[in-house]
Amino acid sequence: IRDDDFDDVIGQLKGLRPVDIADAIELVEPEGLWRLLERLPKRAEIFSYLKAEQQVELSSLFPRAILVKIISEMPADERTDLFKRIDQGLRDALFPALAQAERENIRKLSAYVEGTAGALMTSDYAMHRQDMTAAEAHSSLRREAPDAETIYHAYVTDDERTLIGVVSLRELILAHPAKQIKDLMISDLVSGYVDDDQENIAKRIARYDLIALPITDNFGHLVGIVTHDDARDVASEEATDDFHKSAGVTTSLGNMKRARTSLLYRKRVFWLVLLVF
Repeated sequence: IRDDDFDDVIGQLKGLRPVDIADAIELVEPEGLWRLLERLPKRAEIFSYLKAEQQVELSSLFPRAILVKIISEMPADERTDLFKRIDQGLRDALFPALAQAERENIRKLSAYVEGTAGALMTSDYAMHRQDMTAAEAHSSLRREAPDAETIYHAYVTDDERTLIGVVSLRELILAHPAKQIKDLMISDLVSGYVDDDQENIAKRIARYDLIALPITDNFGHLVGIVTHDDARDVASEEATDDFHKSAGVTTSLGNMKRARTSLLYRKRVFWLVLLVF
């Protein structure tokens, strides 16, 4: 990378999955990293797997035109998370360059309180009307698939976007083309509210073995979904937090690898002495 031999670097990374590429390039200096990222395919997906602090640092280095393209290609929830982390000056510079729909999406998702389902959910989901036929639903999914987080389940709403059911891709494939969605959907579905705690949402997804959980507002209108991978991340964070607390090390320590020995000692000495006795 220092010698500007990006063809060789890309050749070495060819065939790796985005998450593995993100691990492989994690230690590259930021200046070289953004120059590499702009040349890689699936750069938005690779970028989303980088650590949060790296994303923020790279955002300040990327030329605006390239950063706008990457942000536009990111899933709605990850795009919003990045906007929350970068400084106000950069947000003000990027906002006018984004499409109107993307700007509105960021505003809506940013409005939800941290730690709630609303702050965790994405608005990239597949949706059908109950009076559509299976053939019409197929056509709709083809159009929505590039932007949807998942198409294995599509959510059925009425004219006011009230959630009334869910239909699986399997049911659509097996159904007669003329059969209506209202005859295929499951109306007794599990859902959550925007104000629900993220940990409870994660537990609900695990309990019912769901690919995604639909999220509604207090009026029953569908506003987003929480996917199983986001729920898994929440469960992992909660487990790590519980482990730190049980060890007498609170999450306020930040990164334990960077904490001084004296700080770790002060935080843990009481519990260590208690356990000795």
